[in-house]
Amino acid sequence: MTEIARVMNELEQLLDELLLTGFAAVPPSFFAEMERECRRHGLAYAAEQLRILGEEREQSRFSYETEYGRAAAAFCRLQQYMELVQKEMLSL
Repeated sequence: MTEIARVMNELEQLLDELLLTGFAAVPPSFFAEMERECRRHGLAYAAEQLRILGEEREQSRFSYETEYGRAAAAFCRLQQYMELVQKEMLSL
């Protein structure tokens, strides 16, 4: 349980950083790293949203006109998922 709490804390820090500094401030490799951590701990939905964020981040590196709709949707879904997991963890 403490490992999942650690991963959730790292995800929360990632979302905070994305919100405060912008999408381009997080290296693409970090999304892949967090995706692996989430899969390893059974957080498949979070991993899928991180995969989407990583893909969008990678594509934005090569474009001046980036559409952030898909990334914003993945960000919101990840945030909602984290809230649900945290509520569930508190009830255990």
